[in-house]
Amino acid sequence: MRDLTETLRDWRVAAVMIPALMGAHPAAPAAVAIKTFQFGPDTVVVQPGERVEWRNADAIEHTVTAGVPDRAAHAFEGTLAGVGATFTARFDRSGTYPYFCARHAFMKGVVIVAAK
Repeated sequence: MRDLTETLRDWRVAAVMIPALMGAHPAAPAAVAIKTFQFGPDTVVVQPGERVEWRNADAIEHTVTAGVPDRAAHAFEGTLAGVGATFTARFDRSGTYPYFCARHAFMKGVVIVAAK
């Protein structure tokens, strides 16, 4: 008779492998480039549960800070230290999420989370 530990291990392997074999892969994050002191695109629309990835193409540090310059929300916040640095945030609830760069407050963007 099989040991309970082996049976549980097999179930965990199956739970990971079956969706992969059936082609179920997590959606790639929506991409926002930070280049020449701009977020591009500055507005991104995703569905609940999806992610957004910011990638810094500038040689200077930027942040992705939830809120607006006078009222940081701190719902998400990442520091991108230089070229190639990334920050990813997952958005589970519908809504509009403004963000900005805390170092360069004129840099602003919006994530809109809306179900289809």
